[in-house]
Amino acid sequence: MRTLLRCLCLSLLVCVSTCTAGTLNITPQTGLQIDGVLESAWLRCGVADRFIQRNPTEDAPPSFPTRVYAAYDKDALYFGYLCLDARPDSISGRITRRDNSARSDFVDLYIDTFHDRRNCYFFTLTAAGVQSEGTVSNDNYFDAAWDCIWQSAVGRTDSGWVAEIRIPFQSIRHGGPRADGWGLNFARVIERKHEGSFWQRVERSRDFRVSEMGTLSGLANIAPSNHVEFLPHVVGRWDAAAIPPGTESSGNWHSQNEWENLGLYAKLVPAAAWTVDLAYQPDFAQVDIDNEVINLSDYPVYLQEKRPFFLEAKELFDTAPIQLLYTRRIADPDYGGRLNGHAGRCKLSILAGQNRSAGGVLQDAAAARALWDVGKLSNIGLTATHLSEPGFHANAVEAETRYKWTADNSVNVSGAYVDRRGDNTEPFMLQYRQSLGHRYVNSYVSSFYRGPDFAINDLGWSSYSNVFQQTLWIGREYYPKHFFLESIGFDLSTFHNALTNGKFDQGEANLGFYQKTRGQNWLGFGASVGKYTRRKYDDAGSSHDNFGNFDINVHPGNGQWLWFDSDNRRPVELHVYTGHNTFREGKAYDINANIVAKPRGNLEATLASNFSRFIDVIDIRDGALTDYHIWRLNARWSPTLDMSFRATVQFLNDSDLLLTNLLYAWNWRPGSWCYLVYDEADRTVRPLTYDTPGARTLRAKITYFFTVG
Repeated sequence: MRTLLRCLCLSLLVCVSTCTAGTLNITPQTGLQIDGVLESAWLRCGVADRFIQRNPTEDAPPSFPTRVYAAYDKDALYFGYLCLDARPDSISGRITRRDNSARSDFVDLYIDTFHDRRNCYFFTLTAAGVQSEGTVSNDNYFDAAWDCIWQSAVGRTDSGWVAEIRIPFQSIRHGGPRADGWGLNFARVIERKHEGSFWQRVERSRDFRVSEMGTLSGLANIAPSNHVEFLPHVVGRWDAAAIPPGTESSGNWHSQNEWENLGLYAKLVPAAAWTVDLAYQPDFAQVDIDNEVINLSDYPVYLQEKRPFFLEAKELFDTAPIQLLYTRRIADPDYGGRLNGHAGRCKLSILAGQNRSAGGVLQDAAAARALWDVGKLSNIGLTATHLSEPGFHANAVEAETRYKWTADNSVNVSGAYVDRRGDNTEPFMLQYRQSLGHRYVNSYVSSFYRGPDFAINDLGWSSYSNVFQQTLWIGREYYPKHFFLESIGFDLSTFHNALTNGKFDQGEANLGFYQKTRGQNWLGFGASVGKYTRRKYDDAGSSHDNFGNFDINVHPGNGQWLWFDSDNRRPVELHVYTGHNTFREGKAYDINANIVAKPRGNLEATLASNFSRFIDVIDIRDGALTDYHIWRLNARWSPTLDMSFRATVQFLNDSDLLLTNLLYAWNWRPGSWCYLVYDEADRTVRPLTYDTPGARTLRAKITYFFTVG
């Protein structure tokens, strides 16, 4: 308690000299410890304490004071948060797996290390000590995929809680000590109040903006960042075939462990702004990432990227208007290399490797992207990809320009060209998008044209080709000051498209409303009307997704929906969606319900039911009338900050299919993990007995992270 009082008194004395409006002057310090206790050494650091609420009451003072102390030495940045609270016993801190700050008090740190006012890193630390981090690009595009090694500690006091953070300069890419400093902002969230406050004001009706962050000044004499990171791994895999009911099959396990189960990932950092990533026999399956997904649509599932080789500069490709590179298509490479860098106003990423297709054919894959900043907010970019195998090649190139005259108003124009074995007739795409922000509404309009043979799905991600589409969206969220509602919003959207020859046009208009009470319960409803087309493919075995010969069916339709989300601070949450709509030649009813139970701070179980009833609709797979009902049970338990368990069971009644996925994850040292995964698929429920399991796979993986230099 005495330490906290000293911090309060001395910080008031030094605040005038160390923190001016929008600027925090950082000073070099020694003797700082990351142990969850603010020792006297922190009192000599620069301090930021002028926080302001973003929600629930915009521009109001925070309920409780927050002070952030900042310092550095030649190797790292240090930040100490003093979070006062009149009810310290009510501070929420749930122990979860890394990268999950849900339902906890937490603090945020945002650092724009090149001070380009477009991109930054963010670091989050909960009151339980759970870490998460990620990147913000293009001013407000958040991506939590990026990971790095940093140190932290938290502590509870009789006046609140303390968070300490140490970020090594080697863990981040940066522009070194700059005369104009680095971009900086801090945030704190009090979970039980749903209160968020920032050091630099963030307008409630708009997204977080890197361009509106404050400044960190005073950095000097930073040690060189050149070093090498290594992440070797070993993977074990064992498989067993399904045992059909009534058979005498033994279903014995067999090993798939060879030298290919050993791999290495390395990162060379020759300078603070450049990296070279190398991978040899990498485990790009990344066993801990993907849960089993039941996909009933005609479209492939878009999967999140968390594999280490692709995380550096990932956001550079992700923010391209036309996604020529979807890295999950590079699934089984023998080796790969990547160069990422930042020089002046240009950001660059180049990658190449040898991939093995699903059919076992070796493919050469490569991609490159460059983005130049122009003026204060605008930029231009170029992207190119290449994929080849014996008798086949696919090349693509994209150019874009974005003119942004305010944080909310911009125009984007982009175009792409694809060459697939040289036999394309209209292998290009043009796209236009304009976003406008007003006091009362936000809006965007877009239009794109994809030629009949525009196909980037060998390495990229794209929906239908042979289409010309226009889209309009208008929406806004409002915040009544004297009402039982905390916020109320609406969105109106329309689209119209047709084949590139103008035939078979379709369109839709949607109007939705939503509201949040001051008790943090959400309610939304809406309706749609339109005319829809369905593409019935004649060549279902096409080598790339969503393209081929097809017939067109046209169906007018309409729909209505209603959804409810309960307060997520409660021990039990309820999420319900129900909808009714015309569907092709018939009707469809959907009822989706999720119940989330949290009996303990480190244990959570979710029971989800997704029910779809189709009336007078023929299943495109087998030509029969059918309903779909999917049950999902997901349980997560984290006994410690470094260890977690996850169990997922899914059941599809249409085919009596049962899927089981079990995961054990242990972060046994910083950056090093141990995983154990069990998957069971193709198990029919009738009869559901222990001696008739489905196809099973058991996988184990151990990684070991270390640095040299």
